[in-house]
Amino acid sequence: MKQLLCALALAVPTLCAAQSLHDAARAPAPAVLSVERLPETSGIDVQHVVFRSLEVNGVPNEVHAVLAAPRGNGPYPALLILHHGRSAAQGAMAEEWARRGYVAITPDLPGIADPKLAARSGGVWTTRPYGADRWTVAPTIANSTIYQSLAAGIGAVRLLQAMKNVDTQRIGIIGASWGAYATTVLAGALGGEIRAAYSVWGGGYFEDTVFANDLARLSAPDRERWQAALGAEQFIPGIRARFFIAGATNDRAFFLPSIVRTFEAIRAPKGIVFGPNADHDAGGYPGGPAADERNWTAQEVTFFEHALKDRGSPLPEVKIASVGAQSAELEVHAELGIRELALYTSEDAASWQKRNWKKAEGRIRPLGGKRFKVDLGDLAPGHWFVIATDVRGVSGSSLPQKK
Repeated sequence: MKQLLCALALAVPTLCAAQSLHDAARAPAPAVLSVERLPETSGIDVQHVVFRSLEVNGVPNEVHAVLAAPRGNGPYPALLILHHGRSAAQGAMAEEWARRGYVAITPDLPGIADPKLAARSGGVWTTRPYGADRWTVAPTIANSTIYQSLAAGIGAVRLLQAMKNVDTQRIGIIGASWGAYATTVLAGALGGEIRAAYSVWGGGYFEDTVFANDLARLSAPDRERWQAALGAEQFIPGIRARFFIAGATNDRAFFLPSIVRTFEAIRAPKGIVFGPNADHDAGGYPGGPAADERNWTAQEVTFFEHALKDRGSPLPEVKIASVGAQSAELEVHAELGIRELALYTSEDAASWQKRNWKKAEGRIRPLGGKRFKVDLGDLAPGHWFVIATDVRGVSGSSLPQKK
């Protein structure tokens, strides 16, 4: 792995400021500026890598990433790990995935990483306050640090594809919060190059997020330019990966409607689960956060084992077959059998973040096969959804429905 990355070091010039993310997606593997191999540990190889990314106003971004891989020739499936806001490269997660048999890379993301935590990275963004320059479109869209973060993610994928021990047909992406937004965009921008993606607490449609206020401060032309260039919904039609969303019903950043709209727009094979009463946390359902916090949830391990290694079975899926005033019918797909079907209901509130979701017992009965009936007769006006958990303890949800 070290020899390959060093061989790339002088191969590619700096990526100049592109006019669209599709331009950045056509770039080859970036130049690698430095590689520092860490002492051997637990049967995996870990390296700190710095690669050259987008050039903005004559200054290149130099992006630090942690790269972890199993020892051996492979080829192995690979993962791009995209951190949440006010964080930086998730080295511990990359190492954990490497122990599970994946080559994993996790870069500092300009505009999303806290510059104080990104000491190995370089570029103008590292000298600016956290979150600065996200919403700019001048003089080009490349001046937005969000654009720069997406270009860095593309560069990291290109490094994975250049590695001899990576199965380039089995590359996945996982990200949380801002990283979930980036997961959505990059899965669409890279299309068939990405086989599977797992998004935690985030998506698109920023008018339904806390970031609507940031966009509203832009002039109408600049807002249209930003959304046309960087709105996740512009890239969703390009998604070919198997896609799973872990959302939170009371998310303070990506409000529930933004997650629902993102999911509905995806045309690739997909699944979703909501954590009832969770606020920017995937808690509240079996398969939620792992106690050791080596993963954002626990069930992405099961998801990628199936999607990237063809092992096991997919996560449960709940489809609404029909909805009436008094009842609804569900179709539940759980190959290994259902451990629990749980109905959650909430009455209307001032905002989605203030909803109180309650588990309603005794309202779901089997109709035969994969079909189930949900009794809605005396529920108060509001919304409801169902979580299905299979015998492995992993879950999927229906979309919330209006009562």
